[in-house]
Amino acid sequence: MKFLPNRLRELRLMHKHSLTTACRMLEVRCGYRAGRTSFYNWEKGKTLPKINALLAICELYGVEPAHFFDTKAS
Repeated sequence: MKFLPNRLRELRLMHKHSLTTACRMLEVRCGYRAGRTSFYNWEKGKTLPKINALLAICELYGVEPAHFFDTKAS
């Protein structure tokens, strides 16, 4: 499976969140603290979010973890 970082950015922009807002909401609503740099790096595919970060993002945006992966890639 391949992580699709563009889907994270698409969700953030669809909800009209800046990087700062997304990070604040992750902390307030989901109890996960992430910095803007980390979030940016996840969106650009420079780093992968850890499982607890991914689950918090899923909770915030109401999607399943599979939303961020290409299940057809080998």
